Amino acid sequence: MKTGFASRVKATGEPGKTKHGELPVSDPREVMREQAEVIRDFLKWHEGLRTPVADDMELAALKKIGGEAEALLGNKGQAPDEDLVGRVVQAFATTMALNVRPLPENDELDIEEELKSVAEEKARQRAAEAPNGEPEPKAADDDSPKTEEQQVRVQLDGVSSAPELAASKQWAARLIDDGKYHTASYVIDQTYRVVRYMGMAEKAAKLDNAARTAELRQPELVNTAVGDLVAGKFDSVRAAIKGLKDDAYLPSDEGHPKYKALIGDVFASPALKSQATQAPDVFADLLVGAIKLSRVKPDARVVEVTGADVKALRDALPPEAAPAVAANLLKRHWRNPVAFDQDTLNWMIANIEPKAWNDPGDGLAARAYNMLWHAGDYPEMIRLIDKGVSPRLPASDGSDSGRNREGVWSGFVQPLEHLLGNYVRLADPKISATEKMTEDERKKVAGAAELLKVLGARKDTTIVTTWKEIKECQVITGFDKAPGTIWGFEDVRLPYVQAAHESAEGQRPLRMIEIWDAVEKALNARGYPALLANPDKVINDCLKAGVKKLQEGLKEKPREYYGRESGTFEAQFQEQARAYLTFLAKQTPEAKLAIADLSGKRPDKWMGALGCKAGLWWAAEAKEPIYYVLDGLNERDAIDYKAYKTKKINERMADPLKVQAFGEVITLSEVREILNHWDKPDQKMRTYVKFVERGKILDGADLNKIDGWVKEMKEADATTKRIMARTGPSKEALEPKLKGLDTTNPNLRGEDESTLKHVVLQADLVKMAANAQFELLSGALDNCKVLYDCLLLPKDFKNGYQEMLGLPADKRLLAAAALKDNYLTPDKTAAALIKPLRAAVDRWAVADLIV
Repeated sequence: MKTGFASRVKATGEPGKTKHGELPVSDPREVMREQAEVIRDFLKWHEGLRTPVADDMELAALKKIGGEAEALLGNKGQAPDEDLVGRVVQAFATTMALNVRPLPENDELDIEEELKSVAEEKARQRAAEAPNGEPEPKAADDDSPKTEEQQVRVQLDGVSSAPELAASKQWAARLIDDGKYHTASYVIDQTYRVVRYMGMAEKAAKLDNAARTAELRQPELVNTAVGDLVAGKFDSVRAAIKGLKDDAYLPSDEGHPKYKALIGDVFASPALKSQATQAPDVFADLLVGAIKLSRVKPDARVVEVTGADVKALRDALPPEAAPAVAANLLKRHWRNPVAFDQDTLNWMIANIEPKAWNDPGDGLAARAYNMLWHAGDYPEMIRLIDKGVSPRLPASDGSDSGRNREGVWSGFVQPLEHLLGNYVRLADPKISATEKMTEDERKKVAGAAELLKVLGARKDTTIVTTWKEIKECQVITGFDKAPGTIWGFEDVRLPYVQAAHESAEGQRPLRMIEIWDAVEKALNARGYPALLANPDKVINDCLKAGVKKLQEGLKEKPREYYGRESGTFEAQFQEQARAYLTFLAKQTPEAKLAIADLSGKRPDKWMGALGCKAGLWWAAEAKEPIYYVLDGLNERDAIDYKAYKTKKINERMADPLKVQAFGEVITLSEVREILNHWDKPDQKMRTYVKFVERGKILDGADLNKIDGWVKEMKEADATTKRIMARTGPSKEALEPKLKGLDTTNPNLRGEDESTLKHVVLQADLVKMAANAQFELLSGALDNCKVLYDCLLLPKDFKNGYQEMLGLPADKRLLAAAALKDNYLTPDKTAAALIKPLRAAVDRWAVADLIV
């Protein structure tokens, strides 16, 4: 095998340059020193940012590792410890991966408070620098910009013309044209932040490339990697593959011969049988590497690799290892169909074992369908369906990068059934014949139609597969008599939403995502407290921004915004968004956002789930049906969600630099919210939620299974709580948030992590409720047991405050004075709570209660 594959390597010339040019590389200590300096620079820079880039957990980990590295580098006689070097490299990579972006356009609400605080700080600085407290007058400069507009335009002209900054510059220019000079200046500041990050990233990339290039040029690289592989040490060959798989580090005339030699020597190893079984990922990656070398154009070819060579590599694999190698080929390379030649694709599909296809842990089914969908190979997808590969299983993508690839959403590769939900309407022959589409789109719709036809003929399909069935189903035929909102997995419920929009009562938002253009500005770390404190202004700002995005969406994405074209819809959009935000502003605040990132969660996803769960209660308050589509849902995913969530959070807490923060699966959060309240005395969920399966509304005995889900979920949650403790924030991580809370209890930091976590949560709850325009403090004080137990707030204050609210207006002032004198003093209430609580007492002592 070695002579058959590795003998046709051409002689290499002089070592070439990296993409960044030749860079001198010294010993590992110097490389580590450079990386530690980049981490230090990043942390120092980050302290001055008005909008954080990294979350608190990432910053804490970076500070710890950066400090260890600098301490070691100060000791000239000590060699770097391998474990520390590895952690510095990981911290360095994380630093570079913290992609610093300018503020998006929908964050103008956040900017207002930023500008205010910045203006105040600048005023303090001017006052401190000026003699006798008066600013020193500046001499006139005829060449300097005279007006505020001229000044900010000069600032904008100084921004780099790099393509990455184009959108931010355009936004700033529009803001200037609209006369919003302060906001434009702030956006430009954010853009300069990106420029600086790009410079740091380039420096880091050059350093990393130089170090990797030196490693890959070692004459013994291949022999060392293969030797380690035989010894059962697989990481060195993985590192070699990573360095040689593209031309980022070595030019092709230098890298391709080494890559081919590595492939040939690994597959020729006498320990191939055990190695391929233990490290199937290595052999999967090497197969893809061989395919890549075989596709190099003849005029650029340095080594000769043919399809026959690739086949020989596959044939060399022992039969017992082939299934695992095939599964790793799919799991690791599904995003890139060109990584496979047709023979290797056929080999892979044939060798994956039947039980492996439908193992929910690996998610091979979803990955295969998505890969083939993007390759346009619909016949192969149909063959997989016939083979029993489930179209109902998702796969975890490992990272949530939004929806940048069709069929991938929020870090999950969608089941095929979900992906096809987008095409149920378009696949109808009458609609596809008249719909304006490109040739590629028309091919895709035709492929979707074939797949839907195959799924429609199967008894185990969980979605409605034809537009005719959707239009004739119970939900749609009865919608005008019982209009409501439609919930469920986004793409699965889409056909129901599209059909409902065509009804007389459907000219309005029918799902949360259709008012999201407006409400999203109030569902973040700053918008939510702002909504509570000043709902009228925030709601008006939200509606203005939302209408603008709606109108732009109708022009730019007409298919995505189908059903929202009428003036009636826009009026209803404003009415419903206002009603929802008003409802949200009246609810007792949710304070978990304060430590979401410290608890291993993504704050934006947590807030999105909160917003949607609040949407369920808002819809119930309107006393209209909540049509919850169960199509495409595996009930076990909802029942076992607590265990899944706890596992993912614990993984993040154990290694915040490697593991992404947990993002809520919003649909599962909604389903659990319903199940958790299904048998509650108020009966709201049971009354207004109408579960739908394939267009039929469940009732009578059909609802018994929902009661069964409730029972199973409670049992599963109890088991999870008993056997799987969830890791919470450490004392060190919580320390910054305890400032101002320990003034009445010097021993507060002696409490355990769980107590301190609830101190932070309940303090944030009190502050948000106290600042709210609606009277929310009374309800919030019922949920502050830890604050009372830790002597941070007198429990009698709660009773006195609630009694004050019940008094006639002429007696409230005296009661308010007594509350402040008796309880809201530095010796009885934590300093951080006194000001907001005093303000709340004063407000409600004289104001009529707003309900």
